[in-house]
Amino acid sequence: TTVGENWFSSVEHSMETLLVDGTFVDNIGRVLRELNQELFVYGLVFLAFVCFAALMVMNMLVGVLCEVVSAVSTMEKEEMLVTRVISKMRGIMEALDDNGRGMISKMQFMKLLENTEAAKALHQVGVDVVGLVDFTDFIFESEIAKDEDIAPAMELSIQQFIDVLLQFRGSNAATVKDMVDLRKYVHKMWLQTNQSLLEIREEVELVGARSTCPR
Repeated sequence: TTVGENWFSSVEHSMETLLVDGTFVDNIGRVLRELNQELFVYGLVFLAFVCFAALMVMNMLVGVLCEVVSAVSTMEKEEMLVTRVISKMRGIMEALDDNGRGMISKMQFMKLLENTEAAKALHQVGVDVVGLVDFTDFIFESEIAKDEDIAPAMELSIQQFIDVLLQFRGSNAATVKDMVDLRKYVHKMWLQTNQSLLEIREEVELVGARSTCPR
């Protein structure tokens, strides 16, 4: 038919007509009129396709919009929660800072974990308070406390301490920096272990040499 030759002469041409004129509604009036002139059912089917395509596009846009709004809302709630917990933790730590130096020691950290309010605040941001006890030596005697490759930090400033605590949240995803820090820590432990073994070997050789020397 004439309509078929004009708008649906091949599969590719039909797809182009349905996409451009039916979905993007570029020239729907002309196509619809020609289809109605050919047969009313053709126009009705094409109109149903246009409505269905518009509904699908609208649902897709609504879904994307809802996803964006949900992500933004979750992020804002997370930021508000972290800010509130940080404020509460800062007040508790300032109360524990009896010397007024603004530094947190290992002993003060243990007292902090015994504080009910502090434990609840840490739990709210996803920090395992019970498991955090096992990392006490790691926090205060490793390079995680400082970015510089210098001596282990036995005391931390309040801001440093809060940053370290937030690194122990269960919801945190592993990053490249975490892998690099882990590599540095393992390498440091390996060097210390190797040095200890060398010292033990030297002592054993020294004892063996003394025992074999004639008196």
